[in-house]
Amino acid sequence: MFNNLTEVKSWIANNYNDTNKILEQTKAILEPISSKEQILLLLNSLLEDPQMLLEISKRSYTHINGFDKIVLIESKSPEYKIRLHIWWPEYKISHIEHIHNHPWDFSSRVLTGELTFQTFSSQNGTGESLHYYRTFPPNPGESGHILRKMGTQTLQLMFDTTITSGSFYTMSKKIKHRVLKSSQSVNSTLIFQGPFGEGISDLFCDKEFSGSEKVPLDFFDVDILKYKIRKYITFLLAS
Repeated sequence: MFNNLTEVKSWIANNYNDTNKILEQTKAILEPISSKEQILLLLNSLLEDPQMLLEISKRSYTHINGFDKIVLIESKSPEYKIRLHIWWPEYKISHIEHIHNHPWDFSSRVLTGELTFQTFSSQNGTGESLHYYRTFPPNPGESGHILRKMGTQTLQLMFDTTITSGSFYTMSKKIKHRVLKSSQSVNSTLIFQGPFGEGISDLFCDKEFSGSEKVPLDFFDVDILKYKIRKYITFLLAS
């Protein structure tokens, strides 16, 4: 067991190569750090580390798709992130999660609850016509991303399943997908994300975005982050 996030980061530095067979490594790295007991140990130790709490708060926020995205570790060399995603029952969003892909390969473990997982293809030109955007990294010194309208694209649902607590899934950056919470309990996942690459990805939605191309992020302050972590720990201990 790892006593804190610093130990996790040191272990990954010795066991992960960000230049070769990234996808194959992501689950192997994620598995030993994603048990309930290990998560509780890491989060409790985090609450005792004010400096690390401050660093994590500056890169964590509530995502437009309705979950809290807490970036526990961010490393530049080797390049990866470890993210905790939490869907609270009280969070409501006005849209179904947008179909998207990522600039990175990743693996995810469902820690609590269950999620509906769907993949999509544009190969055969049949299905639902959606607004198509590309997302680009922000300008230097800015947060969030830049969204550019590319037109429309027709996507067909190819795979639809429910993933339950304890399950893993591994995803290539090329795969268009979405993840929907399936239960009214606390749904959560731990994700190991590989290198960011050029930071460009695709986004598909049924309604057109309005307003600026720039989509900023509203990061947590330390007190909000501590509140959310304590709330999640309380749920884990009771479950």
